[in-house]
Amino acid sequence: MNQALHIQTQQQFLSIALSQEHWALLPTVQLVEILQIDFSSIAEIPGMPAAVMGVYPTAPSLLWIVDLVQLSGLNSTTVPKQCSVLKINTQWGSLGYFVRQVGKLMTIDSTAIERPDASTVFKATIPHLPETCQQGIWRTPQGKTLPILNTEAIAKYSATFSTHGPY
Repeated sequence: MNQALHIQTQQQFLSIALSQEHWALLPTVQLVEILQIDFSSIAEIPGMPAAVMGVYPTAPSLLWIVDLVQLSGLNSTTVPKQCSVLKINTQWGSLGYFVRQVGKLMTIDSTAIERPDASTVFKATIPHLPETCQQGIWRTPQGKTLPILNTEAIAKYSATFSTHGPY
């Protein structure tokens, strides 16, 4: 019985690189798939901010691609020819998150996650991403602080860039 209770507190995350220095965790609950796509196959949408890279054709519809590096205000480097895009299900449909590098799957005990209570901690991890887009932080055994991203809040925040409404 006690073991079943412990299993329920485990959550799975995917580590992702926003830049060489900035890593974050993304809950896998809404992760549909990881796409490796050619950057040139993303169709740019005129008039959109830099964080909205464009759309990518997937069956049965177009997938909006959002650059998490641009969105978070971190320094970005040139986009590689092959891109890693995380296809996420949101309440508005699917959304693609472009990341610099996909890391590894991690299982973390929920009790080890620090929830937002002091905005200074969150501003230090990803300076320009609204605090609502971060659902907590996890400190690795080596002492590194990794923000845990809130996929629904990021989808809502990035939708504010579009005059067409949420994707």
